[in-house]
This record gives sequence, C-alpha cells and structure tokens, in this order.
Amino acid sequence: MNAPVIDQEKLQSFLMRAVGDLASAYGGVMVVGLGHKLGLYRAVAGAGPISARELAARTGRAERYVREWLNAQAAGGHVDYHAVSGTYELSPEQAMVLADEESPVFIPQAWEVPVSMWLDEEKAIEAFRTGKGVARGDHDGRLHRGVAGFYRNGYRASLVSAWLPALDGVVEQLETGIDVADVGCGHGYSTVLMAQAFPRSRFHGFDVHPASVEEARLNATKAGVAERATFEVARRGLPRPAVRPHLLLRRPARPGRPGGRRPPRRDRAGARWHGHARRAVRQRPPRAEPDAGRPALLRGLDHHLLRPRDVGRPRPARASRGGGR
Repeated sequence: MNAPVIDQEKLQSFLMRAVGDLASAYGGVMVVGLGHKLGLYRAVAGAGPISARELAARTGRAERYVREWLNAQAAGGHVDYHAVSGTYELSPEQAMVLADEESPVFIPQAWEVPVSMWLDEEKAIEAFRTGKGVARGDHDGRLHRGVAGFYRNGYRASLVSAWLPALDGVVEQLETGIDVADVGCGHGYSTVLMAQAFPRSRFHGFDVHPASVEEARLNATKAGVAERATFEVARRGLPRPAVRPHLLLRRPARPGRPGGRRPPRRDRAGARWHGHARRAVRQRPPRAEPDAGRPALLRGLDHHLLRPRDVGRPRPARASRGGGR
C-alpha cells in the first residue's frame, strides 16, 4: 500500500487551526476561572493604562500571577499592551464584552458551558456507547448557569423593547392582563422581565430542573414580582388544572402548525414540556377575552403559543415509523 502524499501547506494550515482551538480552551480558563471571577476585568475597565503591580494592589491579588494573566490576555487580544510603558489597557469594546455585566454582549458566563462539557465527559462517552443520552438535570450545574447567564443580558436588551412589539397583538394582550405558562423557563430571566414590564399579567414558569426553578424563584423575589411570576418543577402525573392556560409557551412538534408561529431560533436543549404544562399550570381566568384570530408569541426562543381552544385538545394518532418513537 502506497503511503499518502502529505501536502505540507495543508498540514500547516490545519495544525495552526488545531493549535488555535487549543489556545481558545486555555483562554476560556483565563476568562471564566480567573478574569471574571477574580474581578480582574472589572478592575482594568476604565482604569486607563495600568501595570501588573497596580492591578494586583487594586484587586488584592498576587502580583506574579496577575502579571502572567495580563500577558496571556495581551497575547490573546483580550487586553491591549503598551510596550513603552509596560502597561495594559482594556478598550471600551473589550470592556463591553468582558467587564460590563449589564452589557448586552457580556460573555464571560458563557464559558461555564464548555467547562460543564469537560466535567460531563464520562457521561457523554457513556451516551455514545449506549445511545441513552444525558438527561438535562444530570448535567453539571455550570451548564445551566452558563446558558442562563449568556442569554440574560440579551433578554434585557431586546425582549420587551424589540422582540415582543414585533409580534402582532402580543403587547396589547399582555397590557390588558393574561395568564402565561412559560414552559422550560430555566432561571426565569425572561419571565421576570415580562412580569416587570406587564404588571396586569401573571406568569407561571415550569422547568424539569429543580435547581433552575429555585434560582428562578430567587430572581423573581429579588425583582419584586414573586406574586405574579411563579415557578414550579414540571413533573408527569400532576392534576389537570380547572382553568386552561390563556396562553401556553411550548416547543412545536413540527413547524407551521396552524395557530402558532415560530420565533427566532435558540438552543434546542429543552424537552417537549407542553404536556406537563397542561396538567401543571394553575391560574385565574383571563381578565379579557383574547383575540382568537391572533396567535401570540411571548418569548423570542424556540417555542410557540397555542391559542386557548388548542390547549387540551387531543392530537390525532400518528402512524408508526419503524417501531415508533
């Protein structure tokens, strides 16, 4: 068998790409484990050119390690280095991404997600061997914190001001006062934002991950909307509510179902919660009759809403395909 002919140019190109991937993994540790959690980015932001000694004194960290961290950040392009003065500086653009926790493009918390993937490596290997998968609640907690933290500021920047007004009839219904089942609510950031913006409406969040539900309750309490934004752990077998949800957030079984519309895409990590929500949601009757001709979408994620007449309606049986699902 003849040995393959190696194209040295292609080899070097791919090798550099692989090394870049490796470097980004190191950068993740520097960002989430050190720069963000130790408050180093916040201390550099707005300080102008600063030396390693000055940053160490300002943050109470060891100068030797702060210097190594700054050099790594400069090499990765996360901070600017001034060779003449031997100082470092965070530009306004870098600060928006790395230091300003209220910025819509703040990203350090997202690095918790790849960290969780490493911590779940053995579970992933077993899933590949058996095909059983890994339940959402069985992932390391950093996955849930990372996803919630990454999307939080995007919701703050766009949900109430841009996403909801772009959908026909949604804001009017929320302002009148309706009950909303938010299924797969996570830490409840978007639910709390809507509760703050629409005081006449009531929101009921459901998630299968107990720790996320507890975090959502805390967020609602801190925001002062706990009476109108409630959160429950979704389980099978809960009693069917006496009153149907006025609007129900759910993940669509298939695109283009009549009575619903699809929002911009997010991740598809959630399961099909709509059956749980039908049984679990508890709320008062709506204060105003909804416009049945206007399906409403209450969240800019991979969900759509059912009109009241659709909730609880049995679905036609599907033909089995190779043994069913």
